[in-house]
Amino acid sequence: MNVLEASVDELEFNYDSHWVSRQCNAGLPISGAGPLLSGMVKFGLVWDLVWGAYLLTRWEYLTPSFAVTWSLALLWVNLAPFFIWMYDQVVLPEFFDRFRELNTDQERLTEIAKKYNGFFAEPRPLASVLWGVFVLVIAWAGTPILTEMGMSGGGEPFLWLTYVYAAYIGVVLGGPGFVGPLTTILMIREIAGLDFEIQPLHPDQLGGLSNVGYCAIRTTLLYSTASLFFPLGFQLAAGSGREIWILAILGFYVVTVLGSFVYPTLKINRKAAELREEILDGLRRRSDAVNAELEAAEGDEQQRIQKQLELQRIRRKYDDYNNVRLYPLQVDIFVRLAASVLLPIMMLFLEFYLLGA
Repeated sequence: MNVLEASVDELEFNYDSHWVSRQCNAGLPISGAGPLLSGMVKFGLVWDLVWGAYLLTRWEYLTPSFAVTWSLALLWVNLAPFFIWMYDQVVLPEFFDRFRELNTDQERLTEIAKKYNGFFAEPRPLASVLWGVFVLVIAWAGTPILTEMGMSGGGEPFLWLTYVYAAYIGVVLGGPGFVGPLTTILMIREIAGLDFEIQPLHPDQLGGLSNVGYCAIRTTLLYSTASLFFPLGFQLAAGSGREIWILAILGFYVVTVLGSFVYPTLKINRKAAELREEILDGLRRRSDAVNAELEAAEGDEQQRIQKQLELQRIRRKYDDYNNVRLYPLQVDIFVRLAASVLLPIMMLFLEFYLLGA
């Protein structure tokens, strides 16, 4: 067992596992095979062999840019099982483990953790069908380009294999990948319904809420890796006459990437703002009461000193809560978000400017 697997086993809130995660955890007959290698062999090796044969036998029909973009898409197919494993086995349980700093109700956290571990682990046919159809539509829309790239005549079997490949990507990998952000959104929405503690002196300088930002951005980063398909998508769209279908699906994907981060962080920010306002209202009322007691203690100097000290403590506490930033976004989180949103644009730049498409 490697270090990563050992650390995952120690996570307290790690419950149900997605079937892809279980396959990654099961390993291989060879010793030392972790979830990354296991996922690549079990979910990608067959397609590596198929498209390796395609590149070797139909090379004369391929443009260099198409070969590169096709390889980028195949790279994602090899890595996607590990990304699913990472969300399932690391991102979800670590979120609850760290959120315990703000809410010590172990029973309630365990209940929610089991619920959303199970939500992600349970097969979601609708999500799989949705992305299976989407990727199939992209393959269908790009058929004119695919036939130009040697998938006609003697290479026609590769065209039909492409349709099978598209269905596989959408159903087996794309569906679970989409359920990850959906799980995070629903989970944070329920977490926002809890009463949790804002810690104005927390080292993250965000009242302890940076954990939510990290969970959201890690979800977004894992989900955004599918932008490796963008260069291929743009190639299939160019000159096919059906580009509107491809561009619409890619546009929908970009919107969901952004939404997977924005919704959870805004939701928890609004809840934290409500909790802070309640605390500030209580401090203002207490301050007014202490001021009234201070005025009433004109002849008792010792009591006046005590009340003045209490008033100073209240004001310091008020300032601490009033000044704390409640949007769970640090510089490093912002950089990761920008990278995840800009990655598709970078892929577009790569396609049109570096590869000369």
